[in-house]
Amino acid sequence: MIALAVAVDGMDADEAFRSANCDELYQSEKWGRDPEAQARLQKRAEEFGTAANFLELLGERDHKR
Repeated sequence: MIALAVAVDGMDADEAFRSANCDELYQSEKWGRDPEAQARLQKRAEEFGTAANFLELLGERDHKR
């Protein structure tokens, strides 16, 4: 659902990431940050950004046709 929200409704990558990882983000705020978990979250955030950028570029290509 989150991927569709990004692709169709234009949800930005940061909002999508926070929505998809809300439990992990909440747990780290409540109990403290774990370096390994933070590294995984950072990697996922980068992947969300890359995927959102790809979708944006696809949309620009469609507008040029």
